[in-house]
Amino acid sequence: MKKKRILFVCILFCFIFIYVEDEGLFVNDNDSIIYEMNEYMQIKERLQQLKEIEKTRSLKEQEIKEFDELYQAIEDYPRFIYSLQALSDNELKNQGYSDSQIEAIRTYDGSKEKTASASMSLCMNMSLQSFYYNASENRTYASVKVSGYWKGKPFMKLKDYVGIGIAGNQARFAMRGTSGFINQIDGSVDTPKETYYSMTGVVFDFDIKDTSGHMIKDFELTYHAIADGKVTTMQYGAAYGHTTIALQPSLDITLLGLSNCIGFTSSKGVSIIWQQIKTQTSYI
Repeated sequence: MKKKRILFVCILFCFIFIYVEDEGLFVNDNDSIIYEMNEYMQIKERLQQLKEIEKTRSLKEQEIKEFDELYQAIEDYPRFIYSLQALSDNELKNQGYSDSQIEAIRTYDGSKEKTASASMSLCMNMSLQSFYYNASENRTYASVKVSGYWKGKPFMKLKDYVGIGIAGNQARFAMRGTSGFINQIDGSVDTPKETYYSMTGVVFDFDIKDTSGHMIKDFELTYHAIADGKVTTMQYGAAYGHTTIALQPSLDITLLGLSNCIGFTSSKGVSIIWQQIKTQTSYI
């Protein structure tokens, strides 16, 4: 049975067709930008969305379950932060907390402002690693890398997702391969599971804590793609789905019709707390 999707997110783009002479390959660091999202604020935002929906119609069964779990999470969050006060500064730093977060934990008074300041944050970075045309093969190659880490220990410690997609103007990209790793705080390294969406992209999924309760430290995931012919303009994007409740969560990638645009959807229970979609009109 096909699952219902929520939080459909897409950015439409009308391709500009240009000819580019430079067909060399080099690593591009110029578009490497770090974004930071706050877990507590994201939970509050999703809860508010459900409250707004409830003003226009009755919530469906799954939405009621989601509402109840999110509401309980907001109620439990202060107790979670108070529990962190038992840890030393070094222990908090080893879990990724910044100095400002530690200060907010030490002076925590249960207020919404302090809760947001002490809340865990996700830092994400997407960079285009390659985009070039091989004339002898008559094929176009592209690679996109996504890396990230949690500043602190998330309240919701379930399965999370990272999706990466690539689309071209003249041709669709197929998967050429993937690479990546998940670093755990205890020093171990895990390999994420992956699901390939034909001619669109790949979704990696991983538990953000192991069986011993150790949190992930950081991750780096790369999607390598190839297209037949000469693709002069492409769109690439990535998204991070953070599981907030246990309702058969998932993150999917879609290609939007003839426009060849990347979009991300998630099931109930997963919040897309970060995404970035960009276009590239020259080889790098």
